[in-house]
Amino acid sequence: MTIPKFNRVFVLLFLITTLALLISCGEASQSIIPTTVDQTKTAYDPQPSEDMEMERKMKPPSGGESIEDTKVTIERKIIYRGSLEIEVKDYKKSSDEFQKILEKYKESAYIHSSSTSLQYEKYHVTHYKIKITPDKLNQFIKDVTGLGDLKSQSMTGEDITEKYIDLKSRLKNKEMTYKRMVALLDRKTNKLNDLLSVERQIERVSGEIEALKGKIRYYDNLVSMATLDLHLTEKIPETVYKFKFGESLKDAILYSLKAAWLLILFFVKISIPGLVLILSFWFFIWLLIKIIKRSTKKKEKIGA
Repeated sequence: MTIPKFNRVFVLLFLITTLALLISCGEASQSIIPTTVDQTKTAYDPQPSEDMEMERKMKPPSGGESIEDTKVTIERKIIYRGSLEIEVKDYKKSSDEFQKILEKYKESAYIHSSSTSLQYEKYHVTHYKIKITPDKLNQFIKDVTGLGDLKSQSMTGEDITEKYIDLKSRLKNKEMTYKRMVALLDRKTNKLNDLLSVERQIERVSGEIEALKGKIRYYDNLVSMATLDLHLTEKIPETVYKFKFGESLKDAILYSLKAAWLLILFFVKISIPGLVLILSFWFFIWLLIKIIKRSTKKKEKIGA
């Protein structure tokens, strides 16, 4: 039995189409399976990454482990400044006692500067700027306040920890940059411009390093020694600035008479030279007029 030509062509096309579909499905399944496996591996990768490990270390401890064991302890940098004003009855005695207190704290305190002035030409006021280690500051204040009556007291603490850490970090980066530049300079090169450029950069970075070190030393000094402004004021008796009515009136009259006398002397000193000048001027005018009149009379006599 023979198959018609038309039917043979139709069967051949059907077989070719089916074969093509099977091939395309096989390629699609091969491309999908690896992708699925990779995604699954990524989502359930049993090996922890470095970020996950760091995150685990920074989490708070859950057992008997203390926080200090998992975190780096940062030393706080605080600058302490204080001020005291003490009124004393016997200035000399109090000054001697203050020197004894300084001798007691000679290992941890010293006078940075001092100045003394007088009130009413007799009563002393002394200002001391004292540098002292922070651990001895409170006890030192307690000892000094025993010299007399405490009139005022203030204390401040400036936390510079963040500034200090920033300076340290910048210094470390600059030092690493400096080392890389020095290593670059050690390389053999025949280009003079490159050598000069690197040397200029090394000089600039070296200057920045010294500036950062200077700031760090400055902060270290401020932190290591607290500053205390101490004012020792000699007590002024009430009789010095509180007078009786009669004494006040007497002083007022005396001051008024003295001021009036000084005013008269001032005008006399000013007026006498002016008066002499005016009299001299009018004398000159009078003499000139007299000379003119005499000359006129002589001319009239000659004419007659």
